[in-house]
Amino acid sequence: MNILITGASSRLAQAIAAELNADHELRLMESVPVDVGGKFEFIQGSTLNADDLQQAVRGMDVLIHTGE
Repeated sequence: MNILITGASSRLAQAIAAELNADHELRLMESVPVDVGGKFEFIQGSTLNADDLQQAVRGMDVLIHTGE
C-alpha cells in the first residue's frame, strides 16, 4: 500500500513511518526540509497549498495527517 504521512518532522510521523516501513511504500511530507535518512520518499510542501497537496497525494492509497 502507498501511504502519505504529513508532518514528517514530528515524533508521531516518524514513529508511524518506522512501524509501517516494512510492509508499505511511504512518502513523507513537511513544509521544511527533513532528513528522512534515505528510508522514505520525501516531498517538501504544505498541506495548505493545493498544488503541493495534489502532488503529494498522487499515487497514494492512504493519507495519514499528523501535521499542519
